[in-house]
Amino acid sequence: MFKYSLRLVITLLAMFTTQAAFADAEKKMQICIGCHGLESSTSPEYPNLAGQNARYIFNQVQNFKNGSRDDFTMTMMVEAISDEDIQKISEAYAKITPAKNKADAKLAAKGKVIFEEVCIACHGASGMGDENIARLASQKSVYIVKQLKAFKSGARKNDTMPDVAAALSVDDMKAVAEFISGL
Repeated sequence: MFKYSLRLVITLLAMFTTQAAFADAEKKMQICIGCHGLESSTSPEYPNLAGQNARYIFNQVQNFKNGSRDDFTMTMMVEAISDEDIQKISEAYAKITPAKNKADAKLAAKGKVIFEEVCIACHGASGMGDENIARLASQKSVYIVKQLKAFKSGARKNDTMPDVAAALSVDDMKAVAEFISGL
């Protein structure tokens, strides 16, 4: 109970700060930078938004807003942002060149084979995706594994990815994630 109450207090404080900063689109992006960074996320568990497809970012934020994607903090953070501002933030992030990640070459070599067999058809040879499919290139491997596990468990919904993730072992996930992080 205490843990839940503490999360609620922290989130409410973040919301107050967020609403105060929501005076214009540039300030709104500053809120995003706190977790997602500018060229790279501040935590390996958060997605890099730099270079991500603008339409994809917009759609994912809409999923948090409408409840089809579940994350307590993200849902609270995006609740007060207008669609117009989400579009502006998405377009700004799409124009930023993401920072490069260092990858374990041996693990990435195994992951390349998996990527070419499983991921390339939708995400493309360079992992760039498109307006409806995530750019995987430059995402941190920890985040990729986290999302693959969420798809596999059913915690994250999607028409295609749960079946894809179900076919991967945790070791396969780590290998393909390592390859992706170096793209």
